[in-house]
Amino acid sequence: MLALLAWPLALAAEDTALPSPGGPFEYAVRLHSDQAFEDARGRFERLAGLGFAEAQRNLAVMLVKGEGGDRDLTSAYAWLAVAAQQNDPQAKVLQPKALALLGSESERAEAQERADQWRQRYTLDAVMRELEPDYSTKSERAVSRESLDGIRKVIRVPPAYPPDLARRSIEGSALLQFVLPNHGHPRDLRLISSAHGDFTAASAAVLPNWRFTLEDDARDRLYSQRFIYTMPGSNRFEQAAKEQVELLQSKAQSGDVGAMYQLGWVLDALPVDENTLTKAQSLRWLHASALAGLRDAAFDMNTRLRDGVGCVRDKTKATRWEDVAAGLKQPDALRALADTRLQAGDQREALYYIKGAAASSGRPTDTARLAWVLATVELGHERQGPRALDLIDSIESTYLDRAAWHEIRAAALAETGQWDAAVDEQRDAIKALRRYQVPLAPAKARLDEYREQRPLRLPLDSTPF
Repeated sequence: MLALLAWPLALAAEDTALPSPGGPFEYAVRLHSDQAFEDARGRFERLAGLGFAEAQRNLAVMLVKGEGGDRDLTSAYAWLAVAAQQNDPQAKVLQPKALALLGSESERAEAQERADQWRQRYTLDAVMRELEPDYSTKSERAVSRESLDGIRKVIRVPPAYPPDLARRSIEGSALLQFVLPNHGHPRDLRLISSAHGDFTAASAAVLPNWRFTLEDDARDRLYSQRFIYTMPGSNRFEQAAKEQVELLQSKAQSGDVGAMYQLGWVLDALPVDENTLTKAQSLRWLHASALAGLRDAAFDMNTRLRDGVGCVRDKTKATRWEDVAAGLKQPDALRALADTRLQAGDQREALYYIKGAAASSGRPTDTARLAWVLATVELGHERQGPRALDLIDSIESTYLDRAAWHEIRAAALAETGQWDAAVDEQRDAIKALRRYQVPLAPAKARLDEYREQRPLRLPLDSTPF
């Protein structure tokens, strides 16, 4: 038993600060610190099976110590072997110690055999290769804006060509991502790519005026929309897009990971047709960039497989990709994980992932959501009005949903007791919503709360839209 005393705790050093905020691995570490060993062990097992070396090493330590279940020295050695192959430095130190704990040659032989098998299966690279899509397009779903999950109809409003760019005959495009609430107007806009800031502004100004008719059971989810700005009779932008794709393909074939990822998005971002790059080819490049370590690509693989774009639709693989992305602390995956934990009634864990998404992304949409939560959440020990105000002020020039920005700032002002300023800010939000023809009742109800000098107290899954 003395040999076990030298084994490190789950973070390898007793004085190591608990990581916060973070993702599922960091939360498992928190559970271990709280001595919730069975729960922590189960989470480390899931992450180890997805190929994460840190989880494999921590699981091995728990298996050696018998924390959260029976001791299993054979599996402990095998997990350390996999983590060591993935260049986890602590696993490399612990692997020979684990081998020394095995009492006989037959046990060592069994451990080595298991390690050899698991090295082929449980590295992160092996997991992602196993999750490669079926690129066959024979059964590929025909996808249009009207046929996407949960959407029956779209009413579009054309954007205004930015006057200064039109005078200079500058062409380009902007790609925006957004959430669709039940009222059908795009909200929580996020920029994916744009040729010019004026194209971004013009697209963000018009998109909230679009109206999507949703299926009755449709849930909020992410969609994207491309806006193209070209001069009448001109084909310069199309030609430039074709040349850009050719350049990206050349760079990607030379190993440029950024170019691989851009090719994964190019069908959404540029006006290219199937003769230039097919959906399946685009998806192959997206998979290549995920293998190269891009966490956004891992989440996008989940989206493409779920929708069957460029491949056979596969919800099981899609879910696994989302789990991989969450393990990589990809912000959208963490937000999805937060929603899952909320459905399970676990607000503490959900809030942890909301904070993790904001910390790991730096994106205005994630910062905005965290600011809203800190200003309004029912959990009194989690509310931080001054910090919410600092967060929302930090994205004033970058967050594209102006109505939501005003609403979040109003809630933060109310939480800090600045009632008159909160009322004024909420009125500005209502003005913006009126331009979008969005239902005003929720925003007006919040205005009444501030007039009565009452801060908002809302469930963790509430949003300002």
